Amino acid sequence: AEGRAGAARAGLEALVGDLGALAERLGGGGQTPQEARAALLERVSRASVEGLQANEPLAEALGEVQDLLTLMVRYLRDVELWAQLQVPPVSDGNNFGVDVQASCIALVQDRRQKARLAFETLSEWHWQRGNAIEKFASQTVSAPGPGPTRKTYDYVEDFRMFVVGLDVKAQFDAYDSCNRAMADIVVCLDTLEKNREKVEQPRGSGGNVTLMY
Repeated sequence: AEGRAGAARAGLEALVGDLGALAERLGGGGQTPQEARAALLERVSRASVEGLQANEPLAEALGEVQDLLTLMVRYLRDVELWAQLQVPPVSDGNNFGVDVQASCIALVQDRRQKARLAFETLSEWHWQRGNAIEKFASQTVSAPGPGPTRKTYDYVEDFRMFVVGLDVKAQFDAYDSCNRAMADIVVCLDTLEKNREKVEQPRGSGGNVTLMY
């Protein structure tokens, strides 16, 4: 477990840089939601149903964010397991270090769960966008006489704006997820470093420990 925890620590440090670079792309150099909306409107044309193309650049970026969040969850789980294996047997007294250790484990666990939740939130964008486009795109009407039904495209501008709004929300959700993940990784690593002795040897140096560093 200690070997995996050390590799996880190095992986988390590398993730900070990867998340920062991706956040820079998603943030568009400080682009405001209104500016992002104006750019995305061009991808949601009302001229024809063929104009309702998928937002492939955003889909690719969200996939990259999810890949990094998956790595973050895995690395934090390895660190959490390592820390849990340092928990000493229950005994009376001398539990201050054990309490600090438990606090560090709880922190890592909380940040891991938040990363997983961010992953799940980003996954909802395709479903939400598909439902919005279905309302925006077409309507089935009956043709006169016994002939087959046909589709007509009676666009409602608010539906078009709703599709664009979902894209803007997803873009900034992904941007926020990157920044939050970076902050959470830094906090976890900093907390573990500051409390390294208590995590590895919660009751002092008398017991057997497995070092992370």
